[in-house]
Amino acid sequence: MLDWTSAMKAVQEGDGSGVFTLVGNEHALAESFIQALRNRLGDDQGPADVQRFAFDEQGCDDAVFALESLTLFQVRPVVVLQRCTAMATGGRARFATDALEAYLARPVPGRALVITVEDKLDERKKLVKLAKQHTVIDCHPPKETQALAILQQLAAADGMDIRPAAMKELWRRTASVSQALQEMRKLWMFTGERPITPADVAEAVAPPLEDDVFAWIDGVVQGRAERAFRALADVQRKGEDPLKLFALIARQIRLMWYTRVLGERGMSHAQIAAEVAAHPYAVRVAAGQAARVRPERMERLLTVLADLEFDVKSGRRDPQHALELAVLACC
Repeated sequence: MLDWTSAMKAVQEGDGSGVFTLVGNEHALAESFIQALRNRLGDDQGPADVQRFAFDEQGCDDAVFALESLTLFQVRPVVVLQRCTAMATGGRARFATDALEAYLARPVPGRALVITVEDKLDERKKLVKLAKQHTVIDCHPPKETQALAILQQLAAADGMDIRPAAMKELWRRTASVSQALQEMRKLWMFTGERPITPADVAEAVAPPLEDDVFAWIDGVVQGRAERAFRALADVQRKGEDPLKLFALIARQIRLMWYTRVLGERGMSHAQIAAEVAAHPYAVRVAAGQAARVRPERMERLLTVLADLEFDVKSGRRDPQHALELAVLACC
């Protein structure tokens, strides 16, 4: 599977024709790729047009017909077959795919077909095997370093100026190229088209759930029951599931334990983050929290959380009750 950056470069170096399957839920990456195809296939009058067809609503026959039809125009449109669930794992084909299979076996030269699939491809399906004979592009959320580079590229394409530190904070709060780009456009209007700063991001973009959890854990580890339950209520008002919140508090307590133990072995925050596959910011916060909790108390909390987790998984305790007991035990 080709990464998005390499795919964009290949479009610029090629003629823009072919079959391209975009896999993943990053719509901003998919739309940017489609725009690149339009520009590559366009002429002096402007980019090529786009004809969109929704597989989950109308099948694939109309898209194939558009690809195989003769046109009087010199610039041929980019045909996009969206949400092709027949190629996804667990996806059931409501419509026949014979026409699409035949096209993938012998595509029309000079035409561009883009197929989007949000879920994982089912490698066993004939349609997927045929699609993999062409170009398959990864449109899942990228890693942070690549995401920051992509966002800077998309920001520049839109004529937006955002400081590197602001971009990094925006990514931390969104963890999605599509959402980050949407928020960046709002920020650009919010700032009156001046360079976007970290303060702008902090003021205008909602913090991630983890930030509320950090505040909640702070109250818990400091033994401040009132603050802990108030923060818990704030989080639950956002509609978060008790089971998910219980998992988050358990993960945070475990991360605090790891930062203490590995820190005592001389590991830096960056090394700990890599060791436990956590974000460096989360490790830094957990280390500060762990410093305020005695080792024996942390070990007791881990035991209590493990027992409550077992009770929930075995159906002996309601997740909401377990969550409240976990907070009380910590306080």
